[in-house]
Amino acid sequence: METPRALRLVAASFLGGGLLVFVLLGPWSRGLLPNGSSGSSSFASDHGPVVDRALEAAVRTYTRDQTRDQTQTQAVAYLEGIGAQVSEWARVDEEARQRAAEEARRRAQEAIAAELAAARPPQGVAFGPDEHWIEVNLTTQRALAFVGAQPVHLALVTTGAPGYETPAGEFRINLRIENETMDSLTIGIPRDDPWGYYLENVYYTQYFVGGVALHYNYWRDDSYFGNVASSHGCVGMRYDDARFFWDFATTGTRVVVHY
Repeated sequence: METPRALRLVAASFLGGGLLVFVLLGPWSRGLLPNGSSGSSSFASDHGPVVDRALEAAVRTYTRDQTRDQTQTQAVAYLEGIGAQVSEWARVDEEARQRAAEEARRRAQEAIAAELAAARPPQGVAFGPDEHWIEVNLTTQRALAFVGAQPVHLALVTTGAPGYETPAGEFRINLRIENETMDSLTIGIPRDDPWGYYLENVYYTQYFVGGVALHYNYWRDDSYFGNVASSHGCVGMRYDDARFFWDFATTGTRVVVHY
């Protein structure tokens, strides 16, 4: 027996969740014909309960889906709000970190400027009135550039660690390499040794005795400079300082190293 057209429409509305079809078919579930008459429809009398159950089920499905969609929308909005708040916290924290770092740099620069202004040549060192020369203090982990008696630049450095001490004395720069690769094999230390190394792009290297040099050191944390002797004998500096000494000195520039 062929399924009545109205019942097919009810099924379609149930499967698709279309509320408009529910409204249009409502009169059939109450035994009303499309033209408004009642009681004379064989379809309504034969299939009214089926229509009622289909409509009820469809309404429940539609209501459940609407509730689920609303809940999901609320959840998404909540998570987006949390995400926005976390992003804002991160932004505020980053700005605070940058301000603190900038303040620390400012204080450090002021301290270095004050220390430079108070610096004097070490006792017993002779120099020409306009001579460019360099002092390395192994006790304070400082390097100073002098023109005659006038200090012109102060750098926080890291010199030779115990067992690899930077030699004290008066030397002269004898070799300058703007960019080199340093390999511990050249001083007899295997690369896989705890003290071994292989370092590329070491800028502004100025050798003044044996394998000991002034140079840029990028593999040490800032906390080492001016505080911890940690090298294999070289005088390691941060980039800007190493660049300054490269421009300041030349082959033959005197380097005075002392405690």
